[in-house]
Amino acid sequence: MDSSHNSKLDVKAYDHWSTDTKQDAWFTASSFEAVFETIKHKPKWIRIISDNGVHYHSSELMAIVAHWNEWYQIEVRDWQFLEPGEVKTTIDSHHAAIFHSIKRYIQIGYDIRDGEDIVEAAKHLSGTSLAHLKPN
Repeated sequence: MDSSHNSKLDVKAYDHWSTDTKQDAWFTASSFEAVFETIKHKPKWIRIISDNGVHYHSSELMAIVAHWNEWYQIEVRDWQFLEPGEVKTTIDSHHAAIFHSIKRYIQIGYDIRDGEDIVEAAKHLSGTSLAHLKPN
């Protein structure tokens, strides 16, 4: 790469929770929409890394993803599906950091009763956004 070409990799983690315990295509699409709507400087393209849950392979989600470039001007260049036991990634480190933040929060005397408590426990983690998705 020549020095006149400036490329930066911007990795961010977004965590969502919902009182609706179904993790289906609509929850997944709503999670992405919440992210896309809050990004101040939208990327031209993204790569997604996820587990291999069936909700990621559904026709409903693929129909929605097909419109992301039109709706958000964001191209999905790649979607990597990780199998259980596959190489550990940044995602694993991120979830470990949240786990340790929650553990510390409890150790210093707080309780985790709902998602807002998780936000409070993890609010100082760099590069992390947490949000509550409310089913409609």
